[in-house]
Amino acid sequence: MAVALHVSLSVLVFAAVRSGKLRLFLLAVLLHAAGDFAAVTTAAMLPPAATELILAAVTAAVVLPAARFYKKMPVFTENT
Repeated sequence: MAVALHVSLSVLVFAAVRSGKLRLFLLAVLLHAAGDFAAVTTAAMLPPAATELILAAVTAAVVLPAARFYKKMPVFTENT
């Protein structure tokens, strides 16, 4: 799950940089912080199974929008 979350966040950052949208970059940073916060706080307060379920929900909440952003990104090709 951690890999899927971080790859999705990287896609959001890439899309933000490529499109010049600062809001998208800030969204990626905030989602990263939310994922880290959820991991640390739930691990300290809840059983491992509950922690995994919450992190799976956070990951799904990031992966789905990131996939949509990725599909909408234009493809640029270089003439060499």
